[in-house]
Amino acid sequence: MIRVLLVDDHDIVRAAIKSLLKDAKDINVVGESSNGEDAIRVTREVMPDVVIMDLNMPGMGGFEAVMRLLQIKPAPKILVLSTYTSGLVPARLLDLGASGYLSKRANREEMICAIQAVNAGKRYIDQSMEKAIASLHIGLQNNPHPMMQLSERELQVLIMIAHSVKRHEIAKNLYLSKKTIDGYVSKALKKLNANTEAEAVRIAIESGLINTDG
Repeated sequence: MIRVLLVDDHDIVRAAIKSLLKDAKDINVVGESSNGEDAIRVTREVMPDVVIMDLNMPGMGGFEAVMRLLQIKPAPKILVLSTYTSGLVPARLLDLGASGYLSKRANREEMICAIQAVNAGKRYIDQSMEKAIASLHIGLQNNPHPMMQLSERELQVLIMIAHSVKRHEIAKNLYLSKKTIDGYVSKALKKLNANTEAEAVRIAIESGLINTDG
């Protein structure tokens, strides 16, 4: 039986997904969360095999939640369920370690297939996104997108800055020195060709990799 955790800030969306999966013989929804922070807590409690997660949530947001969830041992497989159509967002998520990316337009059969695939250790990409991701990677060979150049830690620090977390607080949260955090910020600014933190955050928001709603 595949144990699934649903993470979405809309009750009606979680209810709809739960309804779609209720008759699947090998899938059991073992928990629900409305934000990233709670998803981490519930994951530690119920130890799901697969986490189905939206990106646009209040609080830490989807990207930070993905990175934090993957640090849990044993880490669940992450299946992102989103409305983003740009190839950059799913490509960066897969690069960070997410196992799959599924459009919210997916039907029941596609969702079940995606859950089964990622649970089996395979990567699943929505057919509607495969071409966009492939085109992005081809383009990156000649013209790398700056947001794809950020390391996982640099992106994590930038996300925290976007949510108004001060550098000394970031250092404390990540169990690192402030000097190390300053170094990550400096490298991120250089890679994004940004002069200030605010400019770097703006670039990330425009790319879709950071959501500051909520």
